[in-house]
Amino acid sequence: MGKEQIINELKETIKEAGLTVIDIFSESDIKSTDVFKKEAYNAHEHARRVEKVLGEEREKIRDLTKELDDKTNKIKTLNEVVSKTQVKTLFDTAKENRKLDSKESAFIEKRLNTFKSDKEGDELKIEFEKFLDNQINDYLETAKLLGVEIKKDTKDNKGVESGDNKGGDLDYMAPENNELIP
Repeated sequence: MGKEQIINELKETIKEAGLTVIDIFSESDIKSTDVFKKEAYNAHEHARRVEKVLGEEREKIRDLTKELDDKTNKIKTLNEVVSKTQVKTLFDTAKENRKLDSKESAFIEKRLNTFKSDKEGDELKIEFEKFLDNQINDYLETAKLLGVEIKKDTKDNKGVESGDNKGGDLDYMAPENNELIP
């Protein structure tokens, strides 16, 4: 009987008995075989290669994240520069629309350089309008603190004088100023 025939008979007997390799050999016997050692070495080498690739990818992600942050900051800075160049145009338009007097204009113009925004388009306009609202409030508060009386025209936006002839306030008793009066 040859070696190959004996191996085949053993395999057949093990299969018939429903046994596995663990049932026949100990764990240490199996681990000491060249096949197991080779597989363990291959698995270890594979894990090492995967870990190396993962490390390289982590580094790439870190570099790309830093590059993205740098570019985002650069875009933000450039948007601030662009918005600064648009401030004068926005202010000129707002002066007309809000009918700012020369003192209010001068007060705000002194402070235009404090306006900073990284927004663009409509968002920039909205931020600038908020800035103007704050500046006008500052102007009124400063004038009040200094005891300077702010005189507005006696006509409102519609050109209707107020009822008490003091100006500044609308006469809500007049039908053209009060939508609740027919």
